[in-house]
Amino acid sequence: MRDRPIEVYRFGTGPHERLIVAGIHGGSEAITIALADQMIEHLKENPRLVPVEISLYILRSLNPDGEALYDKPLARYNANGVDLNRNFAANWKPTWSAQGCDTADTNTAGREPASEAETKAFVKFLSTRKIEALINYHSGGKGVFRPAPQLSPPRSGSLKGSQRSANTLPAARHRVRIHRHTGGLGCQPGRAGRGGPGAGLQDRDGFGC
Repeated sequence: MRDRPIEVYRFGTGPHERLIVAGIHGGSEAITIALADQMIEHLKENPRLVPVEISLYILRSLNPDGEALYDKPLARYNANGVDLNRNFAANWKPTWSAQGCDTADTNTAGREPASEAETKAFVKFLSTRKIEALINYHSGGKGVFRPAPQLSPPRSGSLKGSQRSANTLPAARHRVRIHRHTGGLGCQPGRAGRGGPGAGLQDRDGFGC
């Protein structure tokens, strides 16, 4: 919302696409962003770790406004005070009571599904890819969590529903930059493109390899 870019790094050029997402809760889960950054740097130095049949995308921070707040009380939310993790169409409801890891009394999921610029940009990114597996990093626990048992599984085609919601909303101000790492090191990053609001992906043909 503050015109900060959402950056995606790509490693490999294989036909099978994988995605790692970090920082959806901004500064309150900054450790996930640090983990993504370390992985990005490691793969820059060791690009051959990615199998030839894989394209791996790493989205280092889905909530750059919350990241900028770091450890402040509202760092979990975007600039509109919305919890982006609750802003997607599957199982959406306008408010929910915090339990466990969040001390706020009530949190908002936005005025409607995919109401936020970050959500809209992310859904548009997904709509242009064929992601076969996605890992969403969170912190605050010591395990790998299954979906909450009180929630029904997302309906088939829920991603398409999110895309339709995003396409009917006003233009988003966030842009997604893709940095490509397809070969060795030592290449110079390209210039980042800037499209109009809500233009979808802004490819940064980084490292020109």
